[in-house]
Parts: sequence; structure tokens; C-alpha cells
Amino acid sequence: MIDMKLMRTAKRILEKLESHGYEAYMVGGCVRDFLLKLPVQDIDICTSARPEQVMNMFERTVPTGLKHGTVTVVEAGIPFEVTTFRTEQGYSDYRRPDWVHFVDSLRQDLSRRDFTINAMAMDRFGRIYDYFDGQRDLKRKVIRTVGEPEDRFEEDALRMFRAVHFSGQLGFSVEPEVLNAIQNQRQLLEKVARERITQEFQKLMQAPFVEHGLRTLISSRIATDIPPFCYIQEGLNEASRYSMQGLTEPERWALLLCHVPGEHRMQFLRGLRLTKKFVKKVKRLLDILDSYESIVQAEQIPAYDLICLGEEDAVSLLKLNQLRFTQSLDINVEQQVKAVLKQLPIRHPQELCVNGKDLQTFLNRPPGPWIQKALNRLAKAVVEGKVANDPEQIRAYVMEDEHDE
Repeated sequence: MIDMKLMRTAKRILEKLESHGYEAYMVGGCVRDFLLKLPVQDIDICTSARPEQVMNMFERTVPTGLKHGTVTVVEAGIPFEVTTFRTEQGYSDYRRPDWVHFVDSLRQDLSRRDFTINAMAMDRFGRIYDYFDGQRDLKRKVIRTVGEPEDRFEEDALRMFRAVHFSGQLGFSVEPEVLNAIQNQRQLLEKVARERITQEFQKLMQAPFVEHGLRTLISSRIATDIPPFCYIQEGLNEASRYSMQGLTEPERWALLLCHVPGEHRMQFLRGLRLTKKFVKKVKRLLDILDSYESIVQAEQIPAYDLICLGEEDAVSLLKLNQLRFTQSLDINVEQQVKAVLKQLPIRHPQELCVNGKDLQTFLNRPPGPWIQKALNRLAKAVVEGKVANDPEQIRAYVMEDEHDE
């Protein structure tokens, strides 16, 4: 489950650091995912070499965070974050250390990390360095902090939300002592930049076991009184009951928010730092769900409504309503929508064989808002079989309609 080019390149970096007399290891999430046989997307490296020594050793480097000991080394076109062994002290903003101290001990470096499953290292021969029983916690499927959870969360309050995110990412349970600490210290999250919380929540909503993560979010009591999650408690309770594996990310957000009153939906969406494009997509899905609450089969969607919705949104509507009202998801829903659309004379209002200028010519009328209304009526008439999608037949239909009016 690991890109062999990525692994070979990482090993070359480790070997080069070692050849100059320094220790070097792969570290953190890449080791965790390697042991879990999950895809490894990137590899972080820790080393006893100081940042300036790393920069002198490799041709292509970027001083990503020299203050904290991090240099990005680019090898074979792949970026690797290489960070010097360090300890940290002072977290006046409950997020970042006030200062770091470089050390020569791998164990000291790993002891500053958040969770035991992220506090393991691996050398280039595949040997695992696990001082805090991370492998045992992987087998137990438990998220546990390195050291006292209260200390870890006071250092970096975002770690509380990271515990929730990892619960959804891995399907793991948060150790009771850690969960209790989150419940007691959750107010510290108000000191964290909203953008960082948004990032963690987005990762949760993309996660394979998102419903498990949402249940963890509920039990952590973060949603009880921490904005903007306090606005969507109803949605969390409802959405956590469904398996969301077959849903896209916007569909997951719509399922979460469709159980939330309208004003609270917007308070929540405005409270997070989301792109306008993403918010627009979620709001459209919510509007569709509000308009077609009881429809669970493609054949139930009126023909004109179906072509106005379009295939993508129609599929989303059916998937979400099937989950909400039947607690199951038909894997053939996309094919069903395609089949119904295929039977229609047009699949989109824009497929009409006449346009606004044609209507002006037929009726000898100036342009105006009437054109779009007339085109919509024509599209509805075509899909309902009242007139063929043929210029001459549409002309006759329009003239007769005008005469009747």
C-alpha cells in the first residue's frame, strides 16, 4: 500500500543523513499507516542533523520552518519534510510552542508528539522504534495520548479535534481518559484559529468511518457549546446513525445539515472557513432535499424537474433520501437516473432546438424576461410529450399558445 518510488527515495535520504554521521528515521503518520497497511501519501523524516546541516547536504531544499527545525528536501521531484529532533516548551497560544530546543535523542523527540499511534519511527531497514506502545494501541484500535492528555491538550488545543478526526479516519475509539480530558478542556478550542478547526472537520467529513467520528464528536461534548458546532447538534445525532461510505463529501455535509433548522445551517456554514463554491454546492443539495423530501426512486421525479435538476443532483437527491427514509443505499441509483433520462426527448432545458431569438422571430416581440419563462414552458411541454423537439412543431405550438392567450 505504499508507493515504492516514495519509499526508495525516503530511504536514500535516510542513508545520506546516516553517511554523514547522523541518525535519521521515517516518523509519524507514515509509520502508522505503513503498519496498518493503509496508503502512504507522504513521508516525514526526523534526524539528529541540524537544519543548516540538512540544507548543506542536499541540493534542493526549502527552509520551510527553520525556527522549528524543519527543512523540506526535494528528491526525485518529491518533497520530504526533514525535522531535527527537538523538545518544545511554552504554549501561550495553546497551539504552537514558544520555543524549541534541538536534542540528539529520538525518544525525546517522539515524547513531544500527540498520540501514541503517531509517535513511532522506522529506520531504512524497517525496524520500528516504539517507546510508547503505539503498536499495541493500533491492535487495540485505541487513540491514546503520549503522556497525560491534559498536558498534550494544553500544549496544543487542536489535538482534541485531531483525536476526533483520527477516530473517523481509522475507526478507532478514543481512550476514556483522553475523552474525559477533551470534555473538561474543550473550551480551549475557542483559542484555536477557526481555519485550523475547519481543516480538521473537513478531514473528518472525508474520512472512511465518518459516522464513527461524528459519534466521537458528540461524546466529546465539543458540539455542546463550542461554536459553530453547537448549532448542529440535531444534525450530528441524526447523521451519525447512517453509513456514509457511498456518499460524496458535499452529500455528507447535506445529510448532516438537512436535520438542522435553516437559520442554524447558515450559522454553522458561516462559522467555518469554507470556499464559496463548496458552500453553494451544499446549499443547493439542501434546497433540493427540502423540495423533494419523499422521493426515493428516479421514476418518482417529475420529468421536467429531473432535467432541471440534472443527473448529478438527481443522483444525490435519491442517495440521500434513500439513506434517510429506507436506511439503505441502492448501488444502481446512478444507472437508474441515466435510464430515465435516456427515455426523455431532452435531458436538459438547453437541448431545446429553439432559443430566445427564435421565439422573438416567431412572435415578433422584443427581448425581455418573457423569453426565459417561455423557454421553460416549452422544455416542460417537450418532456411531457405535448410537442416534439422540432423547430416547425414548436413554432406551431408557440403560435397556438400565443393565440389562446
